[in-house]
Amino acid sequence: MTGPSRWTRAPTWFAILLVAVALSACITVVEQQRPYVQPQPQVPLVPSIEGLALDRARAELEHAGYRLGHVAKERDRYAPPRSVLWQDPEPYTRAPRGSRVDVVIAARALPDAAPPPDLTSVPELHGLRLKKVRRELRRADLRLGEVTERFTNRAPAGTVIRQRPSATRRVEPGSTVNIVIARAEANQPVAGAKVPKLRGLPLQKARARLDQAQLRLGQVTERADNNARRGTVIGQQPAPRTQVRPGTAVDLVIAGRQPNQPVAGAKVPKLRGLSLKQAGARLKQAQLRLGQVTEKADGNARRGTVIGQEPAPKRQVKPGTAVDVVVAGASQEQQPNAVEVPDLVGKNVRIVGALLERSGLKLGTIRKEKEGNGKRNTVLVQTPQPGTMVRPGTAVDLVVLRTRDK
Repeated sequence: MTGPSRWTRAPTWFAILLVAVALSACITVVEQQRPYVQPQPQVPLVPSIEGLALDRARAELEHAGYRLGHVAKERDRYAPPRSVLWQDPEPYTRAPRGSRVDVVIAARALPDAAPPPDLTSVPELHGLRLKKVRRELRRADLRLGEVTERFTNRAPAGTVIRQRPSATRRVEPGSTVNIVIARAEANQPVAGAKVPKLRGLPLQKARARLDQAQLRLGQVTERADNNARRGTVIGQQPAPRTQVRPGTAVDLVIAGRQPNQPVAGAKVPKLRGLSLKQAGARLKQAQLRLGQVTEKADGNARRGTVIGQEPAPKRQVKPGTAVDVVVAGASQEQQPNAVEVPDLVGKNVRIVGALLERSGLKLGTIRKEKEGNGKRNTVLVQTPQPGTMVRPGTAVDLVVLRTRDK
């Protein structure tokens, strides 16, 4: 009987090889029919340019593929002139290449400004938790200011992702440092302080209780109350047990004899007739500071002396409040090149620079407000006022609405 041929006795690995070849052909056909998906390029991170000189900041942005946007000025006595104080978008946030980065740079201090006191360096707080932040600020003789939270998945929850002023900045001892803390989920706060109950405490003990709760004393007023011991707290805002951000100011009402009489504040001195240098020294003695200086023609006053002020003399205000002054300038006959300040209220901040340049003026500081009537990025207030005659090259400061259109 004839046995099986050698082909029928082929080993099993030959059959396995045929199956593998067939599967490979099927996979190749499927891959060819699958549509090609273009990989999405990753959006780069905006570099940190805070603390850099403006020219170097522009070079850093261009090297990273970004453009320098709007440049605003803010008076800072201790920062190097033309150094970047703030940037928007914030450092290390994602933005498409070619985007503009707006900056705020330090303007030159007033020539008659008082000599700076001994300064302290702002510590590096990036990546620290709130408890360690307070310890580092105490070592540097600084105070914790506003604490805000923002969702991010690039940093551990509860750690600092931004600070202002930035690290290594030189500031006065006792200055506040604002921080932004990362949170893990939307609408989940990671840092908060509970307002303590202060009713019945003397003012000194109430202040100490607020310090323990990482809060600060706000406006203190006096109200007549025959049922409470004089000098003790009879009201507070926010109310006890309210959850607020660390560093929030708590206003108090204490029992006294005269209603609505401020008891913790500074009295605005009379500045009329003083030179700008003398006015600055007088304000410093009263624990106040010099604010906006405006020049107005007045033939009856000596040029360079104060002819107006706001707040008015003898007003009770918080220590550190800025007092705006008006000084006597040359009359129009003595100043033939004087120009009139245009009306910028209601106009978009993007075009006011060109309008001011056309009038021979320049853009000063821009302060952004969250409340007001009008469209976003429109001017709410300007200083000097429209129609004022000023010298060519005078800076015009603006208050701009930052909210969305109503």
